[in-house]
Amino acid sequence: MTLHMLMVILIICLKNTNSLSEFPKLTYDHLYTEGLKAFEAGKWFQCVGFFKKAIESRKSYKKTVFNCKLKCREGSGIVDNPNLNTTNDIYDLLKWRSFSKLVKESQCTKRCQENKLGYDQIENSEDIDTDFESYKPYRHLQICYEELKRYTDATCAAYTYYLRNPTDEETIASIYTYRDDFYVKEEDVKNLETKQYQECRIKGEEAFDHGDWTKVIEWIEIAIEEYYKEEERCRVECEDHFNQQSALNLIQAIAGHYISVLECQLKCQRKLSIIHTDYLPDFVGQHYHLLQIAYHKSGNDEQAAECAATYLVFNPNDEETLNNKTYFMKKLGYNQEQFKARQEAVEYEKRRTEMLQLLYFLRDELNKMKEQGGDKDNFDESDKKHKTKIQIRLKTNERYHMEVNEKTGFSETVIENGRIIADGFLNKDQCQQLTNFTNMAGPNSDGISIIKIADSFEHVKKNTKLENSLRLISWASDQGRNVIAKMYNKTNLFVENSFIVCVDPETEDQYSEDCIPQEYGSCLTAEEIDNYELINDKFVVAIFLTDATEPGHFNFLDRRHEKEIPVVSKCGRVVGFRLSDRHRSERSVSQRCSMVFIYSSNRQEDTTVKTYLMDLDKRRNEVRKANREDMREFYENGVRIVMGEKELRSKLRFAADGLLTEEQCQTLIEINQEGAIGGDGFDYKKSPMTKSEIFDGLTLSRAAELTYAGILSKQGLRLFLDASDYGKVLVEKYFNLTQPLYFDYTQLNCRTAIEGAQTGREDLSHPVHGDNCDIQKDGSCIRNPSGYVHRDFSSLLYLNGDFEGGEFFFAHKNWSTQISIKPKCGMIVGFDSAEFHGVKAVTKGRRCTLAMWYTLDKRFDEQTRIQVRQILDKIPNEVDAQEHSQFMTIENKSKNEKEKEKTQEKTKNKTKQNNIKDEEKNNLKEASLQKKLNDKRSKEFKQRVNNKKDKEFLNQKELTTTEDNKLRKDDELEKNNSVHETKENKTPEEDDGVTIKVIEDDDIREPEDAYDKGQNLDAKQNSHNEL
Repeated sequence: MTLHMLMVILIICLKNTNSLSEFPKLTYDHLYTEGLKAFEAGKWFQCVGFFKKAIESRKSYKKTVFNCKLKCREGSGIVDNPNLNTTNDIYDLLKWRSFSKLVKESQCTKRCQENKLGYDQIENSEDIDTDFESYKPYRHLQICYEELKRYTDATCAAYTYYLRNPTDEETIASIYTYRDDFYVKEEDVKNLETKQYQECRIKGEEAFDHGDWTKVIEWIEIAIEEYYKEEERCRVECEDHFNQQSALNLIQAIAGHYISVLECQLKCQRKLSIIHTDYLPDFVGQHYHLLQIAYHKSGNDEQAAECAATYLVFNPNDEETLNNKTYFMKKLGYNQEQFKARQEAVEYEKRRTEMLQLLYFLRDELNKMKEQGGDKDNFDESDKKHKTKIQIRLKTNERYHMEVNEKTGFSETVIENGRIIADGFLNKDQCQQLTNFTNMAGPNSDGISIIKIADSFEHVKKNTKLENSLRLISWASDQGRNVIAKMYNKTNLFVENSFIVCVDPETEDQYSEDCIPQEYGSCLTAEEIDNYELINDKFVVAIFLTDATEPGHFNFLDRRHEKEIPVVSKCGRVVGFRLSDRHRSERSVSQRCSMVFIYSSNRQEDTTVKTYLMDLDKRRNEVRKANREDMREFYENGVRIVMGEKELRSKLRFAADGLLTEEQCQTLIEINQEGAIGGDGFDYKKSPMTKSEIFDGLTLSRAAELTYAGILSKQGLRLFLDASDYGKVLVEKYFNLTQPLYFDYTQLNCRTAIEGAQTGREDLSHPVHGDNCDIQKDGSCIRNPSGYVHRDFSSLLYLNGDFEGGEFFFAHKNWSTQISIKPKCGMIVGFDSAEFHGVKAVTKGRRCTLAMWYTLDKRFDEQTRIQVRQILDKIPNEVDAQEHSQFMTIENKSKNEKEKEKTQEKTKNKTKQNNIKDEEKNNLKEASLQKKLNDKRSKEFKQRVNNKKDKEFLNQKELTTTEDNKLRKDDELEKNNSVHETKENKTPEEDDGVTIKVIEDDDIREPEDAYDKGQNLDAKQNSHNEL
């Protein structure tokens, strides 16, 4: 009871006390601490009292300190920001020129606070001030009020806390609970920390929406006046803000402290530009925009003109206000001098600009001082450098333009407002190369492909063919660094971050409402962008890689984050600016790509890419030495490089003779003739690229099936495999590849001229193309992820030359012929898959080629080659194609007989008699029938080969899966439908799980010519898939 009475007396005393001087120990930090103790003890009434009084006490303390500082500053000659425009000004502080005045002001402020408060200052922990800044006391108050069932007060406290912490889900849920469960009315919910300028601004905007121009003028005038007072109060409070930093000497300590003060003061505008939870860009300037309209609507054009002039102080390029200026000056008869802005706004903006410049300068000078060890002897020299720098920046004269052009080698350079825009950084091929490199990553959910350059060498590790792109990136990084260093007079710059970004064409709902997309692929809010304003030692170089037909997809922004200066995207165009410079990057009607480097003065490791490239060079030299020995072996075997870089005009092309003999070439031509499919690889269109030729192809997988069926010879299949392997090794050795090359696809194809279709022919046998990209009309070649972008190298091994036309040629970017090569037996042409090439029209005869495509990505390795080698191991060497067919028939008969013997002895005997009776007929038909079934079931055959089990080929006795059982039933049904009626039932023979159907002679037709013979082999091959 006694304790309760004492607490009541204490609260009454606190309530009736206007000054804390009567209770010198009960400062806001003590009151807050007592409130926390009451909160933990569950003493809710006391909790409310202490927290409320702590909040009031802190406001009173800050107001007293602010008034004391202003009073002591008057007449002292101290300005808000001392004249520290040079390093000598900082040094002069210690020579008592300004330092003595600061000391006097400090002593005056101390005495004033002691008189008003009864003590000098509060020395509390940073944690307590942090709690107050984050409105933690209101969070505690909410809970205390809730326990006392004062739900309206609890809602107000929760709402106040929410405004400072809008992402606190627990607080949001509490507010809804109070409203829905305890019927708290929305009109009763108030922000307990609302400033007067905020209340007036809200009321002014409401009046504006209702067209009440008198009220707009009344409320907005009060709002801007109160804002200036609040902003000044904020700046004064920042003088107590100090980030403790290590310093070599006193000068650095002063500079470091002053930098922290300036940073705090510059943040005041952003801190105060919030209504409810919304950050409002150009908060100050918008007051004068509202007043301009309100005064004009009220008929007071003189005040409207003044507000228009004031608004232009904050937004000098606003077109609408510039038009209003012309209107007001003409109507009022004003000249330029009479069109004046309000003085308080001019001083506000001037002070802010000077503070920002001073902050940038102090940071630069402090860094120099640290590097120089704080040596006073270097001050004069650094000061001269600074003055020269300021003059260059402000004048932006022709001499500087010429200097930048000479140093960078750009074709055209524009420098304005601390920004550089120049052309000629990259050429078209380089732009396309980097675009293709980025598209390999594929777009994210927002349609943006991003490769972080610091990690890009990981892509090169998987595919060293991308090395050229990495070297180009490294070069561009150094060149961008030079541009920024010369532009801003920086000596030490390091790559902090770097990206290549490709943005897909514009689509709906790509960005959130509050997103301002940046050139480096990020999405920032207006407040996040304004946070960069205080960062002066970070710079951006954006290098465009694609062209845009219209401006506006890259824009510098004004303070309201509205478009100010558009920049047209163009291949090789570079844009350099400070990270603090606001910009926006928009989507285009086509893909837009750029390479972005962010440089910083902060020392950091940025040589990862260069180190990797150096290691790669070292490994390549080792590989080159080893390859010399391998190339000597090729030479000893009769292989000669007949055309190289000089003849073919590229390091990525070569031609060689002597890989095959005439006999080997003829063997490969013959197996193509026996087993090729019309239009293979082109949806079975026999004339896929020109109506004047017929195209047929044979893949390794099909050749293996036909060899296993006895249609093709084992020797032919082995030559097919070995010849392609031989060609791959030559490609690897010639290009000195530092990682393995894998087959992607192999095809034996022929192009045959159609007689009577050659007259007046102007088309190509194979139009100009790239093997891993899609050629565009402008000559570029886009690597579409849905295509064969994984292909890195290609080669063509020619089998004959006895035809007319059909020259292979490399092409220019405009698709015209650059170099032509006449094929002949044993010649191979190897090249980078991105090289433009084509085939001229075959006007007479048949042109045959062994075509090979390679990849450095093991994921795309042609697994068929493993299966082919397994099949070759299963076929005995001593039998040829015809004997192998008979061998398979006899062995399958034996299996069937054993299986039937267990079930039906009579059926077995009858089957043997029938088989013996028809033996001659079956011997003649067996190969054709086996081929027919193998063609129909090529997919199932491939699946069995993949199982890599020997019994799959010769010894499988029964089908073990549901799918195979179904296939067996289908085969038996087809057999019953295809076999003509005979006197006795015939038992089907099985081969490796494949049912062989016996048909009559009438179903067999001999091919009329070589081409038809090849086509008969795929009579039922519409579903064949060579992959």
